[in-house]
Amino acid sequence: DRWGILGVAMRSTQLADTLREQDGLYAVQIASEQGAGWHLCGAVWQTCVAQRERDAVVRAIAAPSTRWITLTVTEKAYGPALAELLVQGLSTRWAAGLAGLTIASCDNLSGNGSQLEAMCQALVQEKGEGQGPALGRWMAGHCAFPNSMVDRIVPAATPARLAAAQTALGLNDQAALGTEAFWEWVIERRFADASDEEALSAVGVTVVDDVAPFEEAKLRLLNASHSALACLGAVLGLGTVDQCIAQNPVRQFVHDFITLDVGPQLRRPDVAAYRDALLARFANPALAHSVHQIATDSSVKIPQ
Repeated sequence: DRWGILGVAMRSTQLADTLREQDGLYAVQIASEQGAGWHLCGAVWQTCVAQRERDAVVRAIAAPSTRWITLTVTEKAYGPALAELLVQGLSTRWAAGLAGLTIASCDNLSGNGSQLEAMCQALVQEKGEGQGPALGRWMAGHCAFPNSMVDRIVPAATPARLAAAQTALGLNDQAALGTEAFWEWVIERRFADASDEEALSAVGVTVVDDVAPFEEAKLRLLNASHSALACLGAVLGLGTVDQCIAQNPVRQFVHDFITLDVGPQLRRPDVAAYRDALLARFANPALAHSVHQIATDSSVKIPQ
């Protein structure tokens, strides 16, 4: 009961409007080796589109009840528009004399929190927004931009998934998703409210002083293997990741890529176990993860 989410899209209106029509409710099919089941998610209480409802988003950032901002954006979406929106909201909050926020990046960019903080601070100093230097000092002293790593495979929604939701639930859910049972969230021990560490740890989040070993392993094992699988699959005429990993030469390629090429360079202590878990996750047929979806923007993803 402590948390509720205002979901903000930067430009695209489709998902925000769909969730609004469904009162923020949507179903997720969670699939593992033991089978699949549907879970109803009810944490989203409102949605906005920043390009269409900018004032509402700024007011939400500045609301006394707001405690966290989380971001899940693509590698190429860390741009001026995002920083300007955050800085405007934080400036309004600072001017009202309110407490700082935790602004947590939950995406695949390396050093995501640090990069976001640097981008916001640069904008404050450049534009002098809200008495520039003073706002910058407040952000540095009262807001936290922790680095974090989130690991869970969530394929894009497909007509087949929506049809499965219709069959299982007996209702039309245009936001239904499918995912795996595995999840891992590792976040840096840097919060605006230190008591949040206990709340996060209590539900299985890993709070650490240094996210880099986990982030590096995820990017260079899961994401790199995914991109390799997607490119191989596209050439071989295979449609999904599980179809790719079912081919013995492809599976051996991924196994050796992790074991021989990347694993020895990583600081994560359990690389072999993580590798074996990855191979099992890739083989999950219920995800039906499209190789073409993964291969999109490979030129942006691979450098990361």
